[in-house]
Amino acid sequence: MGRKSKLLLFILVVGILLFSIVIKDACCVLNPVLIEFLYYEPCSVCPGTRKYYEVFLHNSRVVTNIQEDYGEKVIVKRIRFFSGEGVEKVKQYNLSFRDWNSIIVNHEVVLVGGDKLINETYLRQIINSYLEKQYPHDIAILIVEANSYTVTVGDTIEVSSL
Repeated sequence: MGRKSKLLLFILVVGILLFSIVIKDACCVLNPVLIEFLYYEPCSVCPGTRKYYEVFLHNSRVVTNIQEDYGEKVIVKRIRFFSGEGVEKVKQYNLSFRDWNSIIVNHEVVLVGGDKLINETYLRQIINSYLEKQYPHDIAILIVEANSYTVTVGDTIEVSSL
C-alpha cells in the first residue's frame, strides 16, 4: 500500500469515527430531556419556613447545575408552583400543595421536594438513562413477606419473581 493510500484510509477511518460521535450527540439534542421545576420561594426569615427556604435554594441550585452541565441535551422549565400552570402540574403529577420545589423528568419521574433535598447524583442518573435510551421502569410488587432481615443503605437484595 502506498503512502497516499494509507493516508486516505486513515482519513476515512477518522471521518467515520467523528461522524458516529456527531450522530450520537445529535440524537440527544433531537430528543432532549424535559426537566420541570415546580418552584416556590418561601420567606427566608419567617418562623417555621427556614427548612423550606433551604430546600428551595438547594433544589434550585441542582436545576441550575443540570442546565449548565447538560446544555442543549435538556430543556428546563421553571414553573411557579402556585401559578395556573403550576396548579395544573400539581394535579397532573398527583402532588400535594406542600410538595413545592419538586422536579419532574420527561413527564414520568417525579422527585418530590417539599421539605426534601433533591439528590443531584440520582437526578443525573435518571437524565443519563433517558439520554442513553435506557428508560427507568416501574416495578410492581405482588407479594411481601415479613422477614427479620434488615436492609441498610448499600446492601444488595435479591428479588425473585413468581
